[in-house]
Amino acid sequence: MRPQQAAVMEDRVKKRRGPHAWPLLLVAALFFPPVHAAPSFDEAVRAALRVHPRARVHVALRQVGEGYRRQADALFGGDPAAGLAYRSDDAGGNRGYREWEANLDLPLWLPGQRGARRSLGDSIVSRSAAEFRLLAWEVAGEVLERAWSLRLAESNLEQDRSQWDSAKALEKDVARRVRAGELARSDLVLAQQETLARETAHQHAMAAVERERSSWRAYTTFDELPYDLMVKRTPGAEPSPSHPRLLVMKLAVEQARARRNDVRLKRRENPVLTLYAKRDRGIGGEPYDNSLGLGISVPFGTHASAAPRIAEAELALTRAKADWAQAQWALKLEVEQARQEVARVTRSLELAEQSSRLARARIRLTRRAFELGETDLYLLLLAREQSAVAARELEYHRLERMRAIARLNHIRGEDL
Repeated sequence: MRPQQAAVMEDRVKKRRGPHAWPLLLVAALFFPPVHAAPSFDEAVRAALRVHPRARVHVALRQVGEGYRRQADALFGGDPAAGLAYRSDDAGGNRGYREWEANLDLPLWLPGQRGARRSLGDSIVSRSAAEFRLLAWEVAGEVLERAWSLRLAESNLEQDRSQWDSAKALEKDVARRVRAGELARSDLVLAQQETLARETAHQHAMAAVERERSSWRAYTTFDELPYDLMVKRTPGAEPSPSHPRLLVMKLAVEQARARRNDVRLKRRENPVLTLYAKRDRGIGGEPYDNSLGLGISVPFGTHASAAPRIAEAELALTRAKADWAQAQWALKLEVEQARQEVARVTRSLELAEQSSRLARARIRLTRRAFELGETDLYLLLLAREQSAVAARELEYHRLERMRAIARLNHIRGEDL
């Protein structure tokens, strides 16, 4: 049923009150399914993002950062350890020396280590949010490409449907003139061939639309295209300062720097504070003596043992900086190429507009000449074909320019 009919039924239900309204409400629910409005572009991106396989990776990365934060908030620099020892010089007897000792080892933080560990956790948490934003940007690019592929396919279908309708109308007119003896029978066959060719093109265009719609539906769960896909935006010239790709690279540098600082502060193992309690006696029959003790062990940490870890951390930082610089250079190149593409399709659109005007003028003159019997059907069909090609090219370049602008804005790190 048509949406207009559903709206009429809904108005009737609203006007009627009481129990008599329920039958109309039931009929409306059974025979007039709800009409789903077209989504916005942001809604389509969010829908695609919800089912994306990588949508939860940033959560795991954030948990890594939270783990470093919890470690930095801990009282000790490692896991405490407890020990118990027994000593005797009279095995199996009860007359000799006896000693019981219990100890508790408490690893201590090195100076500045807790701050470095917290900075590392903060950098990982910040990068997790940036990674999710980058994924959303990448998904938006995929949504953009699929949406425009479907829109171009729909445009081709509209053009083919129009040409098919025009061919059927021409065939009907030729058949009338053949019956009147104004045209030869061969002209009708030619018109029928033209109609069949247009119908075949229409069927191919329908298949292309269905193929692109299936791809769009599988990625976004929507059937309709975003209502704001065709919104015109003025393209910028430079990448956005907060571009998701650059932000991730920048935070990767900060994370590598924080890890390098953490490794530098951990040149040696953590000092260990030991608390112990001892209970002993000299010989059997003597009373036990109790004592408490406190000790600390500080590893020396030679430069040779820490050198590989420090060098690897420095290498990771250098690579992160190089990747960031390369990403900036590559992004500027992509923006410049997209800007040149906008200029190219704009010029193509201007030429297509001129070609379309000339083709429309020619088809008007040729149609008039055919109606007056001054030209044959073949020349009319040729003019119609050229006019159809010009109209298709005009619509294609118009949509291509809008898509090129959308691509440029997306590459710059902005919305449509």
